[in-house]
Amino acid sequence: MELDANTFRDRLDRTLRLRKSTGEIAIVILLGVLGLFAAIYSQLNLPLENPFGAGVGPRLFPQVAGVTMVAMSVYLLVLRLWRRRKGTIDDEVVEMNVRDGLRVFVFIVLCAGYMWVFEAVGFGVSTVALLFLLFVTNGFRRYILAAVLAIAFTFGIYLIFTTALGLPLPSPILRDVTTGIL
Repeated sequence: MELDANTFRDRLDRTLRLRKSTGEIAIVILLGVLGLFAAIYSQLNLPLENPFGAGVGPRLFPQVAGVTMVAMSVYLLVLRLWRRRKGTIDDEVVEMNVRDGLRVFVFIVLCAGYMWVFEAVGFGVSTVALLFLLFVTNGFRRYILAAVLAIAFTFGIYLIFTTALGLPLPSPILRDVTTGIL
């Protein structure tokens, strides 16, 4: 079976018709589940105190983010369902481009892959790869600039966590580079 490039592009440019409130409710539920996962995972797998001395432990940030995501998701879900029941919500039918939906799917797959390789590869390599791929999949075609931005952002975040917050990140490559500079 041969795949015609024009047919594939035509399929990507197709639009789907969805109710606006249904999409919003689905996103709120998804974010709540992700927040719950982050809170439970950090509770079960991360130490409460910083094993390297001063500063907060690695459990605090994922727990705060996860609990906040769950609380906001519950609030927004109750609000959406209440407005939908009263009929005060704007429940128009909207069109969604298949290409945009595919972009969201690729984003989710890239983030899942990032989480999967984070410990094994380290913060630096996995974050640079993730950011570069996110730039490219979202239409950024200046590859050298995308690579430079990904490296600069990763290096900046690494410095903030290791220097300002005192939280080490699994990154043997960046640790070797910064040891000579700082």
